[in-house]
Amino acid sequence: MKVFDCTTFFNENLMLDIRFNILDKFVDKFVITEALFSHSGVKKKLNFNINNYRDFKKKIIYIPVNNEPNDIIYDSEKNNTKIENNSNARQNAIRRIAYQRDKLKLGLEEADDEDYVFYSDNDEIPKYENINLEKNESKLVVFKQK
Repeated sequence: MKVFDCTTFFNENLMLDIRFNILDKFVDKFVITEALFSHSGVKKKLNFNINNYRDFKKKIIYIPVNNEPNDIIYDSEKNNTKIENNSNARQNAIRRIAYQRDKLKLGLEEADDEDYVFYSDNDEIPKYENINLEKNESKLVVFKQK
């Protein structure tokens, strides 16, 4: 049984470092996606640098998301810039977030049926020491946030 810890990344280097250090002894693979577009659709540079996390390098599966989802809604185009109205902007942000999260599946090629796959935001660090995955018959785990 392996544990895959999945999260998305924007530029939270300190938080990711804390996450790796806390979860390292419980996790077999860290799966991270980073999008080339912010949730608001602004193109950005990729900020993740695996060399910043040398102690965890063998455990990290990094997946850059280089394009936007196909279902983004634009109202108009002006000077080669696509324009979204406010209601579409919120819907598009939700689509971009979901698309980036969905790409985490690409990092699970090594996963087997008996493995655990967890997802949380960088600042939502699960307490794996509070559960016994070997004895968990339901294969379902939900963490409560304080």
